[in-house]
Amino acid sequence: MDYSEYVGKEIRLIEMPNDPCPIPAGTTGRISSVVDTNDGHYSIAVDWDIDRSLTLVVPPDRFELTGR
Repeated sequence: MDYSEYVGKEIRLIEMPNDPCPIPAGTTGRISSVVDTNDGHYSIAVDWDIDRSLTLVVPPDRFELTGR
C-alpha cells in the first residue's frame, strides 16, 4: 500500500503497540509526511491534536482515516 496519498488527511489512532510513550488510542491527528523505508514499513509523521508530533511505523502501528 502507498500511504503517500494520505498526506494532509485526518486519522484516528487504533494502536501503537511498541512505543514506550505512545499516543493514546482514539487520538486524532493530521498526516504531515510519509516515508517508504523500502523494507515493507512506512514512517508516517503525524501532528496529533494533543499538541504532540510522533511518527507512526506501519506496521505494527495501526490507524484509520476519519473522512475529514
